[in-house]
Amino acid sequence: MILSNHFYTSLALWKIEYVRGLAYGIFLSPDPLDFDDGPNKYLYTGANPLNWTDPWGLDKTEWYLIENGRTAADGPRNGNWGGKNWSGGKGGGKIGTAPYTDSGDLLYMQHGFGWARCEKKYGCNSEELKECKRQYNKELVDKAKKLPDDPRDWPEPPKKGTEEDSRNFKELAIEYFKKIS
Repeated sequence: MILSNHFYTSLALWKIEYVRGLAYGIFLSPDPLDFDDGPNKYLYTGANPLNWTDPWGLDKTEWYLIENGRTAADGPRNGNWGGKNWSGGKGGGKIGTAPYTDSGDLLYMQHGFGWARCEKKYGCNSEELKECKRQYNKELVDKAKKLPDDPRDWPEPPKKGTEEDSRNFKELAIEYFKKIS
């Protein structure tokens, strides 16, 4: 197989760009999949690659961002309402006002408000509180199971390119809340 000088030049430039990008924490070429992440196609994960991951260029998933009252132990979040210690775009036990982003996020929002009602009604650490939260956990699991497997078929689908992320998060939520119900 004979490779042209153009191939080697392209490969060398890609390697230089990749290494330079790692040094600065950014990618220096536009998103090859050309998803609409805003007017600047050179942004990678919201220009914050230290706190966000986006290996396929499809979505930014928060894994270990320590801010807004969240810790690394809180794990990933999805949308404005899905994730431990994350409600309405706020963490730290506060409930924010950010809108839900898709049908899955709507379920997480309803679950968060349900837990807040339980806490308001029963206070802390009572059997009634635990039972109330179990009921909302069961409701979340039942409703999430009724969503189609393909998020593009949800009544309110997620943003284009984030479907797999939303589906995976929904499945994790079902398994987690089944265990603690």
